[in-house]
Amino acid sequence: MGEYRRSGITVPAGSAVDTGTHVWLPANHGTTLWQIGTPDRSSEEFYVHGGKDGFRRTLTWLEYPYEFPDGVDFKVGIDDSAKKWNYFQPVVKTPGTPLQLQWRGTAPDTSLTTWKIRFDAHRYQRGTGYLDIALAGQVFATLGVALNGTQIASLDPLPGVPGDNSSYRLVARAMYRQIPTITFPASLIRDGENVLTLSPTRPAQAPTTDNWMQPMAGIMYDTLRLQVDQGQD
Repeated sequence: MGEYRRSGITVPAGSAVDTGTHVWLPANHGTTLWQIGTPDRSSEEFYVHGGKDGFRRTLTWLEYPYEFPDGVDFKVGIDDSAKKWNYFQPVVKTPGTPLQLQWRGTAPDTSLTTWKIRFDAHRYQRGTGYLDIALAGQVFATLGVALNGTQIASLDPLPGVPGDNSSYRLVARAMYRQIPTITFPASLIRDGENVLTLSPTRPAQAPTTDNWMQPMAGIMYDTLRLQVDQGQD
């Protein structure tokens, strides 16, 4: 994870420039406890209603409340992300416009969604936890993150522009962005099962009065990774 950038390179028109050797060491904060997803700027490796290219079909988002009525509840080391991790997290439990929901026969529920990641670990007496999250796309979304009931991040707004049309333009990738690394005391991790939750911090709000797309607000995750640096004795 991470990005590589090199400035100061000028390429005159009609010419080639040898930029030399580039060495990039991806960010690494310590021992990796788990990682969900491959850092490839896409969410298409995750579950999509209708199969691999299901996101290309219009109104796919209407199936979310039927397939994940209680949101995603993912157990690291047991669950398969291609089956148990949806390709996008909507802001509300029933994504879709009123007419779309009526057509599908879905009772509207504007409650905010909560996704859970469960993982087993041992308690850390010291050190720092690092949570890296890369997004494949997002539409008018915010994100709150909590570990075992303690909030460790509130991202409102998310980095970059407020929306990239990804959910309702039938894609699994759009404007890639990385959330700044979330750090927290490693002592928040306890013996046995731990629960990390991902939730919007508030209802979605389009930045313009042309807000018909607001009911499709949500996040597409590329990769999530949790690491711990226990520090020195």
